[in-house]
Order: sequence, then structure tokens, then C-alpha cells
Amino acid sequence: MGQILNADKPDQRVKDFRVLLLRGKRITAQTNSSPLGEFRFELADAKNWKLLVEVEGQEVIPISLPELTLRWGETSR
Repeated sequence: MGQILNADKPDQRVKDFRVLLLRGKRITAQTNSSPLGEFRFELADAKNWKLLVEVEGQEVIPISLPELTLRWGETSR
């Protein structure tokens, strides 16, 4: 789950953008934001996850995610 906010103008919402989920160079999922700038993906434990955020009129924002692994005692879904 995530949310994109405007750091320069926190009272101004960033909305109606697309978020792509990549593993390596392959797109595995995509979604559009909610009116509050929120989005959600279900992720499996793995390496090389990246988000690409496409806001109209802006450059694509790449966000590398940390290595995702299950913690002791957790089970995968």
C-alpha cells in the first residue's frame, strides 16, 4: 500500500496517476490511484521489485523497493 503526496504543496492532492509494478524489467501489475493518491499491490517475497509512477505532465518516477522476504513465523499468501 502506498500514497503519493506533493511535498511542496501538501494540501494539494496528487491524483489520477498510474502506478506500474515491475520485477526486473517485466511489468507484473498496474493500477490507478484513488482520489487521495493511494494505491495498493499484493507482493510475493522476492528481489528486484520497482514501482514506476506516471503523473500526467511529469517525468516517470522510479522507486526501487527493498528486498522482500518473509520474517520468521510469517506465511506467504
